[in-house]
Amino acid sequence: MVGEDKLDDLKEAWRECIRNYISWFLSQNYSRVQAQNRAYTLSRFARIMVKNGLGPGDVDFNVAVKFLDYERSRKRPSALKWEVDVLKNFYRYLVKAGFVDSNPFEEIRIKTTPSEIKALTEDQLDRLLKAAYEIDEVKADAIKFIAYTGLRIEEFQRLTRSDIDLEEGVMKVFNVKTDKVETVPLLKEAIEILKRRSIDEINQYSKMTYNRFIKKAALRAGIKGRVTLHTLRHTFVTMILKKTRDPLLTKFLARHASLATTSRYVHQELIDAKKKLKEIK
Repeated sequence: MVGEDKLDDLKEAWRECIRNYISWFLSQNYSRVQAQNRAYTLSRFARIMVKNGLGPGDVDFNVAVKFLDYERSRKRPSALKWEVDVLKNFYRYLVKAGFVDSNPFEEIRIKTTPSEIKALTEDQLDRLLKAAYEIDEVKADAIKFIAYTGLRIEEFQRLTRSDIDLEEGVMKVFNVKTDKVETVPLLKEAIEILKRRSIDEINQYSKMTYNRFIKKAALRAGIKGRVTLHTLRHTFVTMILKKTRDPLLTKFLARHASLATTSRYVHQELIDAKKKLKEIK
């Protein structure tokens, strides 16, 4: 058993390291959202280490491996890779700042394969929206707006009337990934919705409510597989890329933080093309 005084010392040591790391991370021009995600992951790791009586400098390669063995049963490879990258970056900072002597995660590699991007086809989107309008026209307008803007749900719910300029056909969006306000053009489908409804009429519901509504509409439309709010974002990016054949324009409209994210959709097109060729044979 670890004594109460020892536990308090360990907790404070972890808090200090994480606080300093997050301050440094933000100074590198990363967003608050990214910092919060990292702080959550590191705080959880710290709690597990404290339970085992370990401070930041007590974590060695063997401890890191045991922790990952535990995590492997709980997470997908892609999520595990992200967690390792966070811990690796955290310990690189601690080494440079003189908090610890070595990085226990430096030599650890997690192999992953690119996950398939699940987007609706244009036919599926049409069927989904048709079914949605048969159930609830206001919520249907909401999911159609998301599908034709590619907004993340947090961005959609932040929108106010002052963010919309129908005369110019643009909207101001707070990008939750980059922590910046960006002005982006609206497609005609989104403009049509805003001409008949105010933004606060369609973005008044919770994320859970929208996802339940989409699930109900997808079931009614006979669409197999899981359809969520983020499926609509994938659908928007895929649709824009197919119509424009321009990754840079797609990146701009989707508000991706880097072209690497957009390139995943280009790669997915290649995968889809290979599948179609096999079907022809």
